[in-house]
Parts: sequence; C-alpha cells; structure tokens
Amino acid sequence: MNKSKINRMNKLRINILDSHNNQSFFEVDFKLLNYINALLENLNTQKFSGYFRKTLSMYPKFRSKSITNNLELNNYYKRCNFLSILQSMGMISGCLQLYGNSIGLIKIGPSKNYRKNSCIIDDSTILDLETNLIRDSIGDDLEPHRGHRLFYNYPYDKQLDIITVFDFMLGQLIDIYVKIMNNKYLFDPINMLQRIIIFCKNKGYFNVISYLSWEIHDSPHLLSIDEKIELFNESENLYYLWNSDFITNNQGKLRIYIMCCYFIELLERDNIREF
Repeated sequence: MNKSKINRMNKLRINILDSHNNQSFFEVDFKLLNYINALLENLNTQKFSGYFRKTLSMYPKFRSKSITNNLELNNYYKRCNFLSILQSMGMISGCLQLYGNSIGLIKIGPSKNYRKNSCIIDDSTILDLETNLIRDSIGDDLEPHRGHRLFYNYPYDKQLDIITVFDFMLGQLIDIYVKIMNNKYLFDPINMLQRIIIFCKNKGYFNVISYLSWEIHDSPHLLSIDEKIELFNESENLYYLWNSDFITNNQGKLRIYIMCCYFIELLERDNIREF
C-alpha cells in the first residue's frame, strides 16, 4: 500500500454495486483511513491490549460527561468505531461465543439528525417494560450484560480471551484493508448484508443480528428476533437508508463494508457453506 498516495487524497472512493448491479461508490475520509492504517501498522499484541483496555477505561469518564476536550472525545469515538469493526468480525466468525446472547462491548448509537454517525461502549441499560424506567441489565440470558459491565463481569482469564480474539481480528483486518485500498472487492453491500443475516440465522448467531440491527434501526431492543430479521428483508428500505446517508460513509457504510469483506474471506478461506 502506498502511504504517500493515501496522504494526498482527501477521500478514498470505494467501488460497490448498486441495487441494479451497476457500479457505484461511496467515499471515506482520509483522516479516518490514516488512523486505521496507523493502528494496523503499529499495534502489536502487547500494544493492542493496552489500546483495548485504555478504550474501556475511557467509558466511565464518557458516561459521566467528564470528557470535555474535543480531541479526547473524538479519540474515544474513533476508538469505539475501530473496536466495533473488530468486534463484528469476531462475532460473525463465531470466535466471540463467550458473549452468549449479548451484542458485546460496542453498540451503534441512535441517529442524530437522521444519521447514524457514532458508536460507543454499551452502557448495559434497558427499558423496563413494567415500570417504563431505564435500569441496568441483570446479566441473565434474557438480559445479558453489555459493554463495560459485560467485560468486567468476566474473570481476568476470560477478559484475556476476548482481547485475544480482537487482536486476532486485527491481523485479519490487515489483509482486508490492503485489498480495500486497492479496490479488490466489488459487490452489493446490501445484498451481502442480507446474506450475512441469513447465515447468522442458520448458525444461531442471533446476537450478531441484534448488533447489526442497530445499523438500520434506532430501537431494535424493542423488537423480537423475528422482527429484527424482517428489518433486513425489506430491501427497498435498506437501499433507502444507505442512499439517504442514514447509514453514513465513515461509520455505518465502512463498518458494513468491512464486515462484508470479512464474510467473503471467511467463506473462501474456511470453505464455509452459507445455507
């Protein structure tokens, strides 16, 4: 990959296929690409463990709104976005079954101004349907912990297992990233996303479906798993959300695109049957 070439670009044009199988594209900001590129080049296993734990340690400050410096706040968002990419890869590969029914550490935030433009460490709170009050999850199969609470609810050896999976996915992402930078992939991301949902349904990876439903809905926690799956059957609405920029370039589009690329690699490398 030619790093100087990246630095001269304002944006990277990522080629895709549209709903009519014609070539289209979306653009990703070069600042984000340089950030990801720097992490891929510099994070060895020891450094990644520090990066991971540092991100988790920022959560209490973020939740209490103690992060007032814009640089630190932007750093937190970028860290969460990067970990969300690795998490989605780990979940779809079946390597994060330790999560159980939980969507994991990172959640995509509700939209602001009809744009999904951030993800954060999950606060593990739920809406109690009986009292109509927000409260912490109780940590069982029906109300699994998420985010900061989930991670630190595990003993230290299980925490290391999670970090190891994320670190392994970092290595997997390096090869995918190089191919992305050289436009080696060409597919319809909505069609591929729908294939991923069918794959996860057949595998019983329902937490992946719940996680991905946050990309296209603001309140999927109020839906049953069948209703979440149905969200991805509505092709016309999915294309609308993609093209209307509800699924934003530097956030949802990039996350979905990378997950799709990893899914392609997963099928080819491990000769996995989709159906």
